[in-house]
Amino acid sequence: TPGNAPWLTVNQVQGHNFHQSGDEDWVRFTSPAGAATFAVLAPRHRCEAIVELYRESDFKEGKQTPLRVERAAGPGEEVVFDQTFAAADQYLLRIRNATPSVFGRDTSYLLLGAVGTGGLLSTALFVTAADNETGAAVPDATVQFNGANAGRTSSVGVAQVVVPDYGAYSVTLRKEGYADKTETISVNNSIEQAVIRLSKAGGEPPPPAKGCAGCASTPGAPASWMG
Repeated sequence: TPGNAPWLTVNQVQGHNFHQSGDEDWVRFTSPAGAATFAVLAPRHRCEAIVELYRESDFKEGKQTPLRVERAAGPGEEVVFDQTFAAADQYLLRIRNATPSVFGRDTSYLLLGAVGTGGLLSTALFVTAADNETGAAVPDATVQFNGANAGRTSSVGVAQVVVPDYGAYSVTLRKEGYADKTETISVNNSIEQAVIRLSKAGGEPPPPAKGCAGCASTPGAPASWMG
């Protein structure tokens, strides 16, 4: 609710998720006297964010009309906008899903308020760890970026890595109960996203290809085919 809205720390990414039908996220922040950039980043495919900006003092006066409303172009699309403030003041952001009945799995997103950076922060890679079978987020997975420790994935399975420049980088994820996974990620944008799917460790081997049962198991023996 607006009254219990947590603080949005500027220039740091916060992870959010719509937990129940009609759920909405509120955050408060002190604006700069000048420009700031706000962004909903790395939204999952069931997240279609609507972002509303309010002046906190308006709520105390009974005015609840947003100063600005921005909406994602569709599910899984980011929302990024710049806002200029005449003076420092306290504001609120309300983030909700365009379809209120859609919640839970695959509705997570990252929220960023950037101040004094000339826009979004320097090139960043958002890595999402997902279960290969269910697609569910994998939290607390260790992330290595080009062989160096880059932290762990959050409760919604996402880790942010600041990238020195555009190019191809090696990213490795490790999580107990899963097989290690390394992928080469190409970073070509100021905000890049990558989903790495982790498979359960020690899983059953894949079944043999349909159609051939013990093909050429005995030298010189004819192949036995199954329909």
